[in-house]
Amino acid sequence: MDRYSKTLVLRLNLYYREAARQRLTVEQAFGDMNRLARARRNHPIFEHLVGSIIRVEQGQDQGFHLHVAFFFNGSEVFRQFRIAERIGELWYEITQNRGYWHNSGLEFKGDEALRGTGMFHRSDIKGRQAVANLMTYLVKDKQQYLRVKPVGARAYRTSRIR
Repeated sequence: MDRYSKTLVLRLNLYYREAARQRLTVEQAFGDMNRLARARRNHPIFEHLVGSIIRVEQGQDQGFHLHVAFFFNGSEVFRQFRIAERIGELWYEITQNRGYWHNSGLEFKGDEALRGTGMFHRSDIKGRQAVANLMTYLVKDKQQYLRVKPVGARAYRTSRIR
């Protein structure tokens, strides 16, 4: 967030529909995560992406699902809900309509600076701390663990800042 005068932070949960969860294999879930990670490089929605975090988890109720955070150059993009919607549409495409998405930024009421999503200015210390706190949730070890994982697969991915 030091590099850009404004940073747009999106946090999404990417799930599978109940009918798809019944037959979903761990390899399919990781394959979908890999397709999303590759899309960051060439899909137009990610043109101004400056960083990302992707994590796959396995919950009792939700089965396999992904928690993602995307950081965009806020001087180039500003329609956070439209961008989130387009990423959700990409998830539908990747999962062949077996998936659905949820914008985690909508869960919190009130000031964006307290929830860690939205547009943040470089000088917004309170907002930057909220972003750091929110991202800590994605990387902490006591997450919903994976009961099964393909050999050599990484359940957690980050991108490098360009």
